[in-house]
Amino acid sequence: MASSENTAVSIIIPTYNRGHTIRRALRSALRQTISPKEIIVIDDGSSDDTERIVKRIMSHHPEVRLEKNIHNSGSGVSRNTGISIASGEFISFLDSDDVYPDRGSLKIMYDLAHKNGLSICGSLRELKIGWKIIKTNDFREECRKSPEGPILEYRNYQQDYDFTSYIFKRSFLIDNDLMFPSYRRYQDVPFFVNCMIRSEKFCIAPICGYRYTINRKHPVVYDDRNTEDLIKGITETIRIASKNDLPILLTRTIKRLNNEYHKAISSNYERGNKRIPILLREADDAINRNLEGCENLSVTLIDNIVVK
Repeated sequence: MASSENTAVSIIIPTYNRGHTIRRALRSALRQTISPKEIIVIDDGSSDDTERIVKRIMSHHPEVRLEKNIHNSGSGVSRNTGISIASGEFISFLDSDDVYPDRGSLKIMYDLAHKNGLSICGSLRELKIGWKIIKTNDFREECRKSPEGPILEYRNYQQDYDFTSYIFKRSFLIDNDLMFPSYRRYQDVPFFVNCMIRSEKFCIAPICGYRYTINRKHPVVYDDRNTEDLIKGITETIRIASKNDLPILLTRTIKRLNNEYHKAISSNYERGNKRIPILLREADDAINRNLEGCENLSVTLIDNIVVK
């Protein structure tokens, strides 16, 4: 295996039963102009043809390697495996149904991180819904003001989503013990937020570096485990925001809990999961209402589901 000194970026791809999309993800990773690179696929117990497809690609591309989980453990655990065995100086996370739309995105982010001596560099991104491509607005204005790639402070933005649009210096992750919690859902947000808090500053490459696919034909299934882990991940984020005096993040997280995930949580409760009110109260108790603008924050979802 190459050492971290001569491998620029390790691309980590967790996958589970994505034989129908893994070729596309790997193709976009292989097209990246940065060199040398390694591509680590973590097969999280797939029962479809994912392994066969990856091995066929490996036979022509030695930079691709395959690791297998004995049991389905979740994407967070799989990404941690990738971090632990990676040889790259930087880590990039690619979901197995997403792509890098720009061939040079990793090279541009890598060079920008080096130029500015930073451990985290991100890029703009876009969403793919069916055949429709939507450009998101994150940091586009900042990039217009600073076309060479702005350096930003996390405290001024406090974003929580889109960690796949970033690269992370592996030594920074290892030295600060920054890993994904084992939640089945919402494990990426605590990881990302902790990384950004620890780094304080980051830079943004003025290119579209990531395309996130929303597949309405295969929506996320919120069974008891997924729903409980969702609330636990949100609660951990609430605690992080409360502890680190991040009112924007705290407000954003409470809004996501009350609105964005209202239907999934309520439906799970109505199917008989009696732990939901307990977990929601723990989330409410974690709110630091002493932060500016957070005095009236609450988990209104508690009252909504109990009343129903």
